[in-house]
Formats: sequence, C-alpha cells, structure tokens
Amino acid sequence: MNKNSLKPVFILALVVIFVEALTINVNAEEFAAEFYGGGGRPTSLLDSIIQALQDALDAMASTLEEAAEDLEGGTKITCPNGDHVWTQAIVSEANCKNPAIYIDRCTKCGEETGDAYTIDNKKGDHIWETIEASCGTKGYQITRCKICQKEKEKKYIGSFQHEYESGYYNRGSSKGHSDIQICKVCKDNKLSSKILPHTFIDGVCVCGAYEAKKRPTIEMDDVTLIENNGSTMALSRGENQDEDSPLTVYFGGAGAIDHLEGSINNINKRGIYDGLETDLIIPSNTTGKNDKAREEAAADAFLEYYLNSEYKDKPLYIDGHSNGGYGAMYLAKKAAEQGIEIKQLVLADANFNVKELEEFVETNPDTHVYNTTVSGSKTTSSTTFNSRVLNESENYTGQFVAAGHVNALTETLQQTSAMDERIAETRE
Repeated sequence: MNKNSLKPVFILALVVIFVEALTINVNAEEFAAEFYGGGGRPTSLLDSIIQALQDALDAMASTLEEAAEDLEGGTKITCPNGDHVWTQAIVSEANCKNPAIYIDRCTKCGEETGDAYTIDNKKGDHIWETIEASCGTKGYQITRCKICQKEKEKKYIGSFQHEYESGYYNRGSSKGHSDIQICKVCKDNKLSSKILPHTFIDGVCVCGAYEAKKRPTIEMDDVTLIENNGSTMALSRGENQDEDSPLTVYFGGAGAIDHLEGSINNINKRGIYDGLETDLIIPSNTTGKNDKAREEAAADAFLEYYLNSEYKDKPLYIDGHSNGGYGAMYLAKKAAEQGIEIKQLVLADANFNVKELEEFVETNPDTHVYNTTVSGSKTTSSTTFNSRVLNESENYTGQFVAAGHVNALTETLQQTSAMDERIAETRE
C-alpha cells in the first residue's frame, strides 16, 4: 500500500461535500441533516467539511494499520518496477578515530545499493567516560576517551586496597596445584610457590585438573581428513555431539600447523581436551610463506568448509597455541564479521595482533576470551597485561601465568572455567 492510493479518498470526500452544498437549497443545518441523515452529526457546512476530512483520515489510518499488520506478519514491502526513493543513511557515527560512514538506502523498502562510503573524511569528537578510582587505577579517577583511550583528566582520589579472592592454580595434571589470590577488581594476583598434590573426586581436582586415566584417546584411525582449498583438516568426532553442540577448532604452533599427526599426538599426550566430548577440527596448511600466512590460510580453508558443511549453524570454540594464535585470532575476527556465534576464544602463550584482540573483545561482548602467558615469554600474550581495553573488559580473562609453553593451552583450559563451561554445555 502506498500513499498515492489514498488520494482518491480525499478527493471524493471534497467533491461529495460541495456537490451536495450546491444542489440542495437548504440552510447549513438542513444540509447536514440531508447529507448525514441526522443522528447527532455536524450541524454546519464547515463542520460537515471537517467531519468528511476526518472520515478520510480514519480511512487512511485503517489502511495503514492493515499494512502494518501485513508487515508484522512477514509481508515484505517492495518497490514495484524498482521505483526506489534513495536517501543517504548513516551506518556509523563519526568518532575520534573514524569518519562517519553512509550508505544509500530506499526510504520505502529499506533496500541498500552500492558500498558504504564516507563524505569528507572528517573525524568526530572524543567520547569521554569517567573511570572511577580503584586499586586498578592506583587511586586515580580518570576521564578517558572510550574510543582511542586518550586521557583528558586524571585526579588522585586516594589509595585503595585490593579485594582478593582465593582460588587454585593448576600447574599441570602431573605436577599438582598452588593456592592463588586474585583481586576481583583489577585481577592482580598472588601465586604461592608451594605446590600441593591434586586430590581427585570423580576424576576432577578442585583446581580443575583432570585425572590422567580420564583422558580420551585420539588415534589417527579415528580421524577423518578433509581436503579443502589447499589445506587439510582433521576431524575427530565426539561422543556427545548433536545438532546443538558447539564445535571446537584448534590451531597449533608451527609444527602442529604443518604436521597433523604430530598435532593430534600432542593433543592426546598433553590431555588438552580432557573431558570434552564434542567434535574437534584441526586445520593445517603447508603452503604459506611463513607461520602467520599458513595459519591464516588454514583458517580461511576452515571457514569455507564450515559455511558449506553440517556445522554451519553451530557456535564455535576457537583455541590458539603459540603461533596458532595467528590462526585463532584471524578466524575469530572473520567468523564474527559473518555473524557466526563464538562462545570462547582461547589464546595460550600465543602470537596475535593485540589491537585486533582489543577490537574483538569490545565488539563481541558475549564471547569469553581467555589469554595466558609464560613467565619470560616473548609471545604477544604477555603484552596484553598492559592493555587497558582488555583489563577493563568483563568478558576478558587474562591475568595469569602458565607453568610452561608446551602445556600452556592445557593449563588455560583447565585452570580457568573455560573447559568446565564447555563440558557443562556438552552434557546439558
């Protein structure tokens, strides 16, 4: 229904009124009685005109209500013969980092044409926010731009004590665990050097470690190899996989990305996925010019496979260890851009682009991101400790240190609640 179809209603109302006024030789009261048949209707010619216009408006409102009901019922408004009315619609407002972005959109049907564009490349203003003083800000109240992190004002309020909560630090299934205190405000931690033996109840220790005998065994004979776009993926089926179960994607380091068998053996030997019973895919690629290129090529191959497979509607758990962080971060970013649900992103003593991780955490608040490093490590993971964006994000957990590089992913999954969340969802 378009507005042109309503014009005859108005025209007809006016014609009827004036024809009646000219042909009936009566006063205003008689005209009203003749035209409306009495019954408390308008008693003057002016009132009659107003009433007729009101009736026309009521008819228009009724028509619009019907159109709205059709739209709510799923009827798509279209523009016949491509009769669009284009207007410049804003996609995102300008800020201190980026100019405003626009796109041409039809005001009638909402269809968009062409690519998004900027007009004058003029950036906008800062968006200031006040960070209240705490132990995390060392007692300062800070006014800071939430986009670029520029500080406008910094005012010392006073000293604040950490609010520590006690927990356990898993040093590996064969090593035991230590007591740890973590501040619930700023994530500062105090780790005891004393190592205590694991105490397993139903195969699980209080620190989250799993008993060695509970580890699943993954053999090459149980793995399906998938060739796609110059890459090879290993698929291991889980016992509890169903149509609602998430899919785990694992990116190993340099050796793992090149050698699938070695990567699978490493998963089995280290007990990386202790207790996880859903499907697992390990992408690999041997054609890239360096580790980063191979990891990203493997991620592209996985995404192409995923979008055309039985898994295409499943959410993802994405894990990256060592240089596998390149592949994990790349896949997380690409998948999120396509609207794929990512439940967890785990980066274990890994390499990746910190700015990309900051942007991902900010734009994907429903994804829980875990990151860990190793004392003295030179991987990117360690540099995130100085990131204000990450440390102030509710969906980011990253202030802890693994015992060693080789077991970093195992410890990250088992020491935090990451694996518990996966197992709980698998068995719901």
